[in-house]
Amino acid sequence: MELLNERFSKFGIFSHNLCVDEQMIPYFGRHSCKMYMRGKPVRFGFKVWCLCSSAGYLYKFLPYAGRSGDIDYDLGLGASTVLLEVVEEPNLHAVYFDNFFHIASPAYRTQ
Repeated sequence: MELLNERFSKFGIFSHNLCVDEQMIPYFGRHSCKMYMRGKPVRFGFKVWCLCSSAGYLYKFLPYAGRSGDIDYDLGLGASTVLLEVVEEPNLHAVYFDNFFHIASPAYRTQ
């Protein structure tokens, strides 16, 4: 995975608009890391977080490794999974997320 991520970002980040989202890699065999996501086109497989361009080019991916306790609730779940370390100057890019990343914010957190 490290080699793939290195190759994906080899030429730098050449897109202004970036997106962080979850993807499923289809897998129907037996494995302890396989997940099920109801309502998705690919329901069984491995879940990964992806940093992509607006044209769909993948710059970096990170496999989902379960819920971690190091979530910054002031910034939300998106800041905990953002893969922007490959971006040299993040201020020059527009980064988009979907509504999934707002779930962990303090307004939605249960006491």
